[in-house]
Amino acid sequence: MIKKIYLYIKDLDITSGGSTYSVLTLMEGLEQRGYELKLIVNRRKEKEVEVHYPIISLDTKLGEFTYPYKLRKIIKEEKPDIVISNLLTQNIALSRAKGFKRKHFDAKCIGVVRGASNYINFGQPTKIPYRYWIKRVYSNLDCIVAVSNSVKKDLIKTFFLEENKVKVIYNPFNIEKIRELSNEEIPKEYAPIFEKHRVIITVGRLSPQKRHDLLIKIFSNLKKKLPDIKLVIIGMCGVKEDFENEKKLKNLIKELKLENDVYFLGFQKNPFKYVKRAKLFVLTSQHEGLPRVVVESLAVETPVVAFKGEYVDTTEIFSKNYETLIDYLNTQKMEEKILQILTDNNLYEKLKKETLTFAKKFSIEKSVDNYITLMENLQKNKNC
Repeated sequence: MIKKIYLYIKDLDITSGGSTYSVLTLMEGLEQRGYELKLIVNRRKEKEVEVHYPIISLDTKLGEFTYPYKLRKIIKEEKPDIVISNLLTQNIALSRAKGFKRKHFDAKCIGVVRGASNYINFGQPTKIPYRYWIKRVYSNLDCIVAVSNSVKKDLIKTFFLEENKVKVIYNPFNIEKIRELSNEEIPKEYAPIFEKHRVIITVGRLSPQKRHDLLIKIFSNLKKKLPDIKLVIIGMCGVKEDFENEKKLKNLIKELKLENDVYFLGFQKNPFKYVKRAKLFVLTSQHEGLPRVVVESLAVETPVVAFKGEYVDTTEIFSKNYETLIDYLNTQKMEEKILQILTDNNLYEKLKKETLTFAKKFSIEKSVDNYITLMENLQKNKNC
């Protein structure tokens, strides 16, 4: 019988993005079912997401190489029934902690993969030895959870995994909580932006993969036809590459003379209240696993226009030929679609009515049910 479930993540830094919030939402759902839960992190951070769960920090001073040994010690002492790791570094550490020929503990080990960019990062012929090593690492875990079918496809293609080793379970979303938070008032300094203008909004870390540059260029063209629109970008920088990208974005805004039309609101603890008041959410990412921000936008009944492609399969949220999904990099088509939605009230109202139906497919209850079924099967020594 499963009682103790430990979830292993990099850290609880407020800039860590959707992966951390997906883990915490899963924990929320598991807690409601009566499981004993703890978090394991590599290290503590100065500014962390607030949680009420017990936290165990590896805090190793010798770097990533020592994570598996500290993790192994903790698991052997604490004796959880299930350990769920998240993202590549933690998945590798858990697999090594478990041991390959000699198994060091009885806990079942699940590795969660959230991104569909493995082939982009490791698809080159020179990376084949590394890809086979990751195949061994992942095959050593009891199951790999992919957060979407596109992530599963990417994993199998990149690391040559057996299909029955990878289970698709969508990220959990607390739809009711998101809707409740969206009703909060926004600060007075930002209120006029949403009250006096039609706002296009996006939410995401200021990393190159999000392709905010494409959105800004699209917005610049739309501004010539719709003078009252504004663009709001919510998100902050997490790594050096992001800070460099932010500078490029702000230089682009100056070049296009959009300083009074594009607003960077930085990190927002509650982005939902802004998304709810926006007219339209736009996603221009190069790659995503299962974009939380899209589901969250739909949950607060804000229509979405998004790119679709091999590495950003938004069709899993909507449907394969849904009218607001645009082939990746077809900026002209995206511009035309946004213009159509913002000028055709009947179309806009139709899209708005459909939002909640799509969002509810990703309820916390469905995701938790799938995780419990998976964990119970592993306890019975069944396959994923």
